[in-house]
Amino acid sequence: MLEVTGVSNGDAPFYAPIYNIYPDYVRVAQFIAEVDPVTGESVPGPTGDVRLCDLEFTCLGQGETVLAVTIEILANTNSEVIPATPVNGVITQQGVPGGGGGAGGGGGGGGDGDSEPTIEPEPGVTNVSDVISDEGEFTRTTTPTSEDGKVELTINKDTIGLVDGEPVSEIVITQIEPENLPVPPSDSNIIGLAYDFGPDGTNFVPPITLTFTYDLSLIPEGVAEEDLVIAVWNETTGEWVVLEGCTVDLDNHTISVPVGHFTTFAVVAYTRPAAFVASGLSIAPTYLDIGESVTINVLVTNTGDLEGTYQVILKMDDQQVETQDITLAGGASQRVTFTMAKDVAGSYLVDVDGLTGSFMVKPAAPVVPPTEPPAESPTTQPTAPPPEPASPSEVPPTKSIDWQLLGGIIAGVVVAVVVPVMLRRRRRVSS
Repeated sequence: MLEVTGVSNGDAPFYAPIYNIYPDYVRVAQFIAEVDPVTGESVPGPTGDVRLCDLEFTCLGQGETVLAVTIEILANTNSEVIPATPVNGVITQQGVPGGGGGAGGGGGGGGDGDSEPTIEPEPGVTNVSDVISDEGEFTRTTTPTSEDGKVELTINKDTIGLVDGEPVSEIVITQIEPENLPVPPSDSNIIGLAYDFGPDGTNFVPPITLTFTYDLSLIPEGVAEEDLVIAVWNETTGEWVVLEGCTVDLDNHTISVPVGHFTTFAVVAYTRPAAFVASGLSIAPTYLDIGESVTINVLVTNTGDLEGTYQVILKMDDQQVETQDITLAGGASQRVTFTMAKDVAGSYLVDVDGLTGSFMVKPAAPVVPPTEPPAESPTTQPTAPPPEPASPSEVPPTKSIDWQLLGGIIAGVVVAVVVPVMLRRRRRVSS
């Protein structure tokens, strides 16, 4: 209980349950702002933030800490503007361990203790007022985290963070229970919880990084881990929109995406059944010889989200000739190749999942027996031209025949032949 005593609106006391105490304001649930003059009962007042001006801590003993402050109400939960009403008084917070106290900030005087009260921050709320300038520029990198530790923002140094034109002073990350969750997209599951980020209207330049840590056991069967996405709830259109630039870390089981403003975010796994489409039929060569190989290939894509197995069927002239089974994750593609040869000439019609084409096998060339080369004719020597007649001056003189010599030669030959023959005969007779 946070108790405020002082003079305001008929000397009525101010009471309010405390949410948290920050360097420059207190978040409270409700003020009792006045007392009914007839019944004497307190009348509930607005809920909102209390800005602390002159702050001083005084330790009164175990379990009590006194803060001497000047406060003003800023706004209630309905975002209605409430006139600022200064209240000089004392705020007493019960249930805070006592200890030494010291002088507080702002314009307060010294106190009897040596330390400020220990205040636990509200779950999911990160105060960033000490790391951002008056212009809204972060002076160092900060990482606000959700209460369950499964969601983290990384705001780099020099990032500008503004809400309604003013520097953002706190960041709130709130878990959305399943019963309060907007309906997820068709054929999809939300992995874990969705989270709402505030304050509404906060913008960052450049975008900051949003990181979810997901539970592997929550991913539906058949969904590839790398296909997870982060989606944002669009209140205007009433639908989830997948953000671009999602990065999945398979080792740490996290998914990150840049965001430039606050709204509701969730990790989504799409679960459309596997569906396969063939495209890009290729046949090469399309004109070939008997026995020459032809290559037929086609690109098969799984257009669904879940992994599936598909049988690719090759038909030729309306007859199934070959099949191949492939397994593809959602969104994946693979080229399937068939190779064959034909030993009969003709035209062949190819069909793969409704994609058609053709190729032609050329007939074999007729066999022609080899011809022998013609025999070579004998080489004839060129005929020498007849000698030219000698000129009269070159004709040799005619020699006369020596008939006596010729007769002597003939007689000698006769004697040489006849005489031996006659001698042989004589010898035969005498014997």
